[in-house]
Amino acid sequence: MARRKSYLVKFYGNQINYPDRCPVCGDLTTTTGLILSSNPLTGGIFSSVRTWVIPIVAPPTTSKKTSQHQIRLEIPVCELHFSSPFEREKTNWIGALLGGLGLFTILLMSFFIIGGLIDSQVIFLPYLYLLVFGFFLATPGFFLLRKSPLERSISIYLPQTSSDMVCLEVDQKWYAKELLKLNPDAVPLKRVKED
Repeated sequence: MARRKSYLVKFYGNQINYPDRCPVCGDLTTTTGLILSSNPLTGGIFSSVRTWVIPIVAPPTTSKKTSQHQIRLEIPVCELHFSSPFEREKTNWIGALLGGLGLFTILLMSFFIIGGLIDSQVIFLPYLYLLVFGFFLATPGFFLLRKSPLERSISIYLPQTSSDMVCLEVDQKWYAKELLKLNPDAVPLKRVKED
């Protein structure tokens, strides 16, 4: 399902012309960022495949369907908003580790504290310290698991129905208009009105 304030633009063919401005901030582009997406496999439980779950072994290509279930696009961006899923993989591992350890600590210490309160015992002070430590551990962990600004600004909308069709979900209205101007065959799925 598309985000509320985003615009969907459908492209046919393997070549997409992008504006020379960053989709996040609007500055001139100096490099290209990479976004990946996975198609749902069979529906049901597989229909909610996260976009940050990616295979590592696929070689970089431009605007092509690289495997049966993965689409990768190189988007022109400024230096500040450069993002690559391969570079974010390390950050995601650290975030998952910190978030998991923090959540485990919170749950374990909550169990001990609630058990002590039920038995009308004095709460062991290190349990409270470890509970607070768990919150301090989990907070940056979940912060590191967020999508990059590029992934939040422009993403591949799922599901895809054809190998030659790509549907992009764009947050910035001006960027969606520029995409439609540069690609005459593109079709807006959510109306991009002229102001």
